[in-house]
Amino acid sequence: MDYPDDLPCVSRIDGFQFKASSSVIRTPFEAGNSRLRRIHKRMPTDISLTWRIPNDKLHPLFVWLNTYGYDWFNLNLAGIEASQSNVMSKIISVRLMGDLQKTLLRVHYQNWWLVSASAEYRPGVVVLTPSGEGDWIIGGTPAAPSGEWVIGGTPAAPSPDFTNPGTPNFPSANI
Repeated sequence: MDYPDDLPCVSRIDGFQFKASSSVIRTPFEAGNSRLRRIHKRMPTDISLTWRIPNDKLHPLFVWLNTYGYDWFNLNLAGIEASQSNVMSKIISVRLMGDLQKTLLRVHYQNWWLVSASAEYRPGVVVLTPSGEGDWIIGGTPAAPSGEWVIGGTPAAPSPDFTNPGTPNFPSANI
């Protein structure tokens, strides 16, 4: 669903704010350092959106946001995708997550409104992929790893040509 062209765009005067959740949990261990583990492949991101609109657009905006705003819809905003493409704004998918707030602004015998809402945005994995040089391992990719990779616990019967560090009584042994 696309945000309608006949409704006002999100205000650049009042701005909007992206707040990315790190999505990490801390796992303490009895011995050794605690570990941080990510709980999402993509960082959930909250956005605070504000529309600055004239009085005659308040009702159509509220009707549209109430009807479609709490499902994913496409909105043209500056952000990570725009930065990656080196443009001012790009279409991203968002959905509202909180209540709609409205504030009346009296401007020389006119009623203007600030309508604010919090929204959710999930950047795609491609957007968060490093664009620098070098080898990077991105979690969850590829879906089926190549046969050249070594995966813990495989094969079930390992090759007999590795060295076991052993114990203090039997320091090293070839298996």
